Amino acid sequence: GTTLLLNLFAQLPGVATHRYSDFPFVFVPFAWSRLQGRMGKTAEPVERAHRDRIKITKDSPEAFEEPIWAYFFPASHDPRAVHRLTAAHRRTQFDDFFLDHLRKMLLLRGGDRYVSKGNYNVARIEYLGDLLPDARFVVPVRHPVAHVGSLMRQHQLFTEYSEHDARVPQYLQATGHFEFGPQRVPVNIDAEDAHRNADAFFARQGHVGYAMMWRSIYSHVSALTRMNDGLAGRITWVRYEDLCQDTEGTLRRLARFCELEAGIDSLLAGLSD
Repeated sequence: GTTLLLNLFAQLPGVATHRYSDFPFVFVPFAWSRLQGRMGKTAEPVERAHRDRIKITKDSPEAFEEPIWAYFFPASHDPRAVHRLTAAHRRTQFDDFFLDHLRKMLLLRGGDRYVSKGNYNVARIEYLGDLLPDARFVVPVRHPVAHVGSLMRQHQLFTEYSEHDARVPQYLQATGHFEFGPQRVPVNIDAEDAHRNADAFFARQGHVGYAMMWRSIYSHVSALTRMNDGLAGRITWVRYEDLCQDTEGTLRRLARFCELEAGIDSLLAGLSD
């Protein structure tokens, strides 16, 4: 449900996000945006490659921070490295560039709040929480059987794409998507997870690897929410099942948590039309 949430939040006033059109020149958003303005109008929406009925254009919101993280933290997608980043891992060079980049995105989009769908940020909550003291973290969670099944279907789909077009894995790697496809890499919270997950994927036991990753990631987030510090109060869960069954109640709760209540009535009215 991360893409669904991103698309909904992007409709609220004052919210800025990355867009598909920001790729590939993510590091120079202003120059690339000027060039994009000379390339014609937006085409009609098409279903994205995931075949999940979500239609997109080049102006649709998407996550494109990952190339920046990977540049400054080269081990971000090493299959046997630990990907968890805490305040102790902060790097001044990255911090300065990243904060400037967020300011550029806000200016470029005319927003005052930035929303990210960085799936890998789940391993960087402690880092980002220290870097951005007013940030809020929404962690979507889904029943593990359904979640693993969805990931397996996406892995099979993008593996098939890659067998027919060599550009697919190149694109996924360039954009920082390692969740599925032939370049698949687990998200490793600690050293034990790193070896167990890598071994499962290497042995082509994808369902086992994804299940272990589910347990590892959500155990990590659960531990953070139990910590007696300011970070715990800045993290909230959203169950995929609740989002589907009680869309209005769930979105209102998230809007209050993120201090994005302005415009939520209009958004919900549009969903009911």
